[in-house]
Amino acid sequence: RVFFPPASPSHSTPAEPQPPEKVESWAVSEEEEERELSERWCTTRETQTDMHLAKLQGGLARRYLNWDERCAARADLERAMQEIRRDRVAAAQCETASAVFWAICLAQNQAAKRPSGWVVDSAAAAAAWHMDTMHAQLIHYKGERQATGEKAGNATRVGSSGRGRGRGSVSGYSAAAAMGDASKMRSLRLDSLGDRAARQRKLQCLDKLLRADGGAGLEAPILAMRPPTVQVFEAAGTARAAATSAVGRFFGGKRAREDDEALGEEDD
Repeated sequence: RVFFPPASPSHSTPAEPQPPEKVESWAVSEEEEERELSERWCTTRETQTDMHLAKLQGGLARRYLNWDERCAARADLERAMQEIRRDRVAAAQCETASAVFWAICLAQNQAAKRPSGWVVDSAAAAAAWHMDTMHAQLIHYKGERQATGEKAGNATRVGSSGRGRGRGSVSGYSAAAAMGDASKMRSLRLDSLGDRAARQRKLQCLDKLLRADGGAGLEAPILAMRPPTVQVFEAAGTARAAATSAVGRFFGGKRAREDDEALGEEDD
């Protein structure tokens, strides 16, 4: 007699679900943002904004900020984040915008604090400081991987802000190598800036955060979204040169007249 093994059931036992592959997530869900601005949100906002400031300081074709101005913008960022962390639920009701929006506004604000004020020397320079122009330059780097100073959940700034560590090592794989294997790599995130009405609300929110505890808020023209004033500085130099030339001609003519008078006296 031939014995056959019992037939297997028509359905197989389903495999146990495998945990999803762990992928770095720097985005924050809308549900989480609506409840409150979590520490993960704060870490992401601080790091991403600093990544954009690094680009504006030396990573674009046009250098918008010098090193000191970037450090000052970073200090403003820290003050805004400190106020958000003080009351995250209340801050969630504010138009906190995006990291790229904050970076652009903080950079503009530093430019407006220069000794000459919110003033540039050409129409082209004024156009370069427009929000949309700055955003259009930054968007080319969307998704770029940059090294941050985050280690084991400790969020610090991108690259180095200390003067003793070199001014330029703010991003890139070389910076990651310098920081070691513990450094975290993040992808640069860019969001839209919104329409004019939305931008105004976002500016007012940032200004409010900066003014907390008596701090200085955004400069008036930045808060009002006014473009920089164009002042042709060469005109002053040209006017001075013309005046100098006129004075030279006057004294030259006077000297010639005196010489003629002296010759006349000799003839007498």
